[in-house]
Amino acid sequence: METAIERSDLRDTAINICVLLSTYNGQRFLPQQLKSVFDQTGDFSISILVRDDGSTDQTVKILESWMSRYAITLEKGNNVGVKESFLWLLAHAPKADYYALCDQDDEWTTDKLQRAVKRLARCKTIPAVYYSAQEGIDENGKLLGWIRASQDPKMTFENSFVYNYAPGCAQVFNRALLKKIQQYKIEKCVMHDMIPLQLAGLFGRIVYDEKPTIRYRQHGQNVTTAKKWSIKKIRQHWQVWGKASGCPLEVQAQEYLNKVGEDLPRPAYEFLTKAACYKKDIGAWYWLWSGHVQAYGGWKRNKSFRLRVFLQRA
Repeated sequence: METAIERSDLRDTAINICVLLSTYNGQRFLPQQLKSVFDQTGDFSISILVRDDGSTDQTVKILESWMSRYAITLEKGNNVGVKESFLWLLAHAPKADYYALCDQDDEWTTDKLQRAVKRLARCKTIPAVYYSAQEGIDENGKLLGWIRASQDPKMTFENSFVYNYAPGCAQVFNRALLKKIQQYKIEKCVMHDMIPLQLAGLFGRIVYDEKPTIRYRQHGQNVTTAKKWSIKKIRQHWQVWGKASGCPLEVQAQEYLNKVGEDLPRPAYEFLTKAACYKKDIGAWYWLWSGHVQAYGGWKRNKSFRLRVFLQRA
């Protein structure tokens, strides 16, 4: 296990990290998240760009009270949903050395950004995204005893379409990758956190850390991670599994073909051309269904993806 970043690794150069945070009615857990961001240890400065997605509770007041003490910039917007809110943040991110996506209800370990910067510094000017394993906590911050991505999932551009082991809350990326994000302006995606991961897979590096640096909170409003089944949770899972969150595979693939086009590496281009027409071309359908693209270490994920392809629900 590597230790926290040493001052010598920073070459006495001021490092700036911009945290991109979207909020919506997050008053309950937001103060804990903000505290964990500004409690980071390391020789760098931290600022937060927040887009509030039309909160109706005390979220904005909480943010404004923190703005008097910390480097927080707040953009108040209409309610457009989490994906569109984060897409706005990615498009309007200010100049910095590194960027970290941040949810409103998790907690960071104090060495999260240290570990990310140390690993990303090795990539220099190569577009790169860092992500770590994640451990679950309950509403009171108590560890739940499970860790996601405890072993390297070997994420790639292609297998990110099967399953994403690198949620946005675990991601930190460099300025070279932000330039790619802002250059290609990918918008048609299942979720915003796919974009840094996929563009790093295309043009740079995906850097994995086995140490959990995110405490991923499960609570009543967070239906995607709640352990107890409910009608609301079943509906949300169907929205993702059966409807691809309104952005099916062929739409995502065509978005990359249209916007990245000739810059695509050949293996990615071949995958995308098949994914874009698999509902109309039996050969492309069979290629995807037969398992040419697979997520690492998760047979359930792969079988689920193959079933969705078979039913043309991917």
